Amino acid sequence: MKAIEIAKWFLYKNPSLLKGGIDENHKLNTLLCFSNLMYLSVYKEKLIDDKFEKFEGYPVVKSAYNEYQYNNLCESVDENPTILDEKILQVLEINNFVYSDFSLSEFNDMCNNLNILTLVEKESTIDYKNIPQDLKEFMVNLYNLYKDYDFDNIGTEIVNGNKYVYFKDELELTEDILNQLKAIEKQNTTTFIEMIDGQLVFS
Repeated sequence: MKAIEIAKWFLYKNPSLLKGGIDENHKLNTLLCFSNLMYLSVYKEKLIDDKFEKFEGYPVVKSAYNEYQYNNLCESVDENPTILDEKILQVLEINNFVYSDFSLSEFNDMCNNLNILTLVEKESTIDYKNIPQDLKEFMVNLYNLYKDYDFDNIGTEIVNGNKYVYFKDELELTEDILNQLKAIEKQNTTTFIEMIDGQLVFS
């Protein structure tokens, strides 16, 4: 697929990326790179046809970067882009769920810790054979952890800066539950919540 098509999907899913700034552009392109790496690691074939390169310390697809920065890509996202391939959609959903709330510094740390930038020192496509084994294993393990999730059934709520995740068909966020969440100090973590025997449980 073309990077622009996938970029529009991420932009639709994440209104915070529609601000049009350089930071948001780098976050968007890093999501493209992570998704491509996961798809390559799992299926041994490319998700994105475009070439990646290292730019200002982040992996970018120059065409997507320029469309976002200079050609008002954000303004073209007015409806939910359709991804028909279920394999592709699942990979995008996983990366969106895991990484969409990352700050730019967290993305930078991930790129450095996983040595992702070494793959894009020069403008090139990323091939399966070039991905280090530990990075492949990381991406495959992450995929296997979330591959069976029904992302349409996953709700999120941010309270006091904390992100809470829950299953919509199992938990209703009542006023009492929200008050309990408001009493919790900021922890900079994502927490799964559920009701067990009438008690709100965090994990």
